[in-house]
Amino acid sequence: MFYKLVSNLPFTPGLIDQVSFYMKRLKREEVTRRYGLIFMALAVSLQIFAMVSPPEASLASSTNDIIYGGGSKESIINVYRSNRDSLGRTDIQAIFHYFGIDETVLNNTQIVSIQSRAENDFRSVGRHHKFSFDIAQDTGPTVVYMRPLHAWDSGAYSTYSALRGVNKNGREFWILLNCGNIVMNGPYTPAYPDLQIIKSSIPDANTTVKPGDTIKYKLAYRNAGQGAATNMQIQDITPEKTELVDGSAKGNSPGDPVTISGKTITWRHGNTGSVLGPSTFYHSATFEVKVSDKAQDGDKICNTAVISSSEGSKTSNEVCHTVNVVAPPPPPPETQPIITLDKKVKNVTQGLEDANETTAQPGDVLEYTLITSNVGTKKANNHELDPEDMSDVLEYADIEDLDDGVIDMGTGIVKWSKVDIDVNSSVTKTIIVRVKNPLPSTPVSTSDPASYDLIMENVYGTSHIRVNLPAAPVKQIERTTQQLPNTGIGANIVFLTIISMCVAYFYSRNRLMTKELSIIKREYNQGI
Repeated sequence: MFYKLVSNLPFTPGLIDQVSFYMKRLKREEVTRRYGLIFMALAVSLQIFAMVSPPEASLASSTNDIIYGGGSKESIINVYRSNRDSLGRTDIQAIFHYFGIDETVLNNTQIVSIQSRAENDFRSVGRHHKFSFDIAQDTGPTVVYMRPLHAWDSGAYSTYSALRGVNKNGREFWILLNCGNIVMNGPYTPAYPDLQIIKSSIPDANTTVKPGDTIKYKLAYRNAGQGAATNMQIQDITPEKTELVDGSAKGNSPGDPVTISGKTITWRHGNTGSVLGPSTFYHSATFEVKVSDKAQDGDKICNTAVISSSEGSKTSNEVCHTVNVVAPPPPPPETQPIITLDKKVKNVTQGLEDANETTAQPGDVLEYTLITSNVGTKKANNHELDPEDMSDVLEYADIEDLDDGVIDMGTGIVKWSKVDIDVNSSVTKTIIVRVKNPLPSTPVSTSDPASYDLIMENVYGTSHIRVNLPAAPVKQIERTTQQLPNTGIGANIVFLTIISMCVAYFYSRNRLMTKELSIIKREYNQGI
């Protein structure tokens, strides 16, 4: 329109009125474009502010966290050093040590980003038994659970900020900053020492001896594990009806200390620390005893040795000699109880006997039945029933009856008194809950996506119980937004900058056209 008016104006002077009208329209349009440019500048400024000071999630922590709420590298090291997180849990060092992580290892970690694609085979560790495929890891004071990291993802895969390091046994690990959970590549087996000791003698075991004979014992020992054994020692008590031959107790090498206290001989390994490292070959220790003249026909002379360290102990095989008699055969092995676990859920309100994988409505009453059976051949006396983790259920339900159980509301763990279970018998415990009405609209935790996900699930033995819940409008919006592409603040700033440049271009072009029309009108009216 602009070019049409300007080009025809010399031939049709009457078009000057349309030029005036068009110029007024451009001035009004300039005001609109100016507001658009201002709003775009504000939007870009807000995005830059959001990038500098990102928002925090309304529910950033979960009791599933190894370190509640996670934190920075410095705060994780401080929690490790004090052995206490913000919930007062004092098992942090024990869990980290189980995975070969100490303060020196933590100081050498670097902050990286990892992606939880299935092919990466990342396995994360949490405190709660969430899925049936969880692998329990007994760290001593606490049992934690390892499962694929991608089990927490809400989309194709997620990116996590983590501390990357190498543990004391050369194994790579990561610690997620938002929860302190440890991540390994593939399954994890702790690098513990495996102490082994074998005892032999001259004459051979299970032969006869007579008073005055000498028996020479040899102890072959090694550490067949992957971790070092600290404070290692071997102890052997000389058998009754024998006397230790002076000077016969010797270690693997001249530097190995040997002490004798009464009838007890103690060997240590090396001059300092008595650390026994992993090896494929055996070390040795020897001593000799003389059969006492007081030994009688039929007396049995038996002897074992114990190798121990700060990480555990093992007892050697037993070496026996008799005076003119053959040792009796060992007694048959004792039978044992065999315990199995099962679980089911019933929706009392809807009349569903099997409510697993069904949808419960607000206000429904659910009845969980836990069955512990003894299918072995021996009675289980004073058996401690497995605890039940109700933490995920309690997010959307309230306890109405626990049978005779006791619940820790901080962790959601239900425990029962010890019971006796006869052969081919079962013990049944029942937990009754009522679904909250209305359902909470709490958003999903950033550190535990299985929390507040409109699913109540828990595991007892190998039974995985899952009860779904209807999605309220707020939760439906949350689910939808999780499926949207995560463009990130950087991409948003680039997008808004491009749009702002387009708006600025049209605003400048509008001003230029208005100014040109003003000049044309003034020159035309003045007859220039």
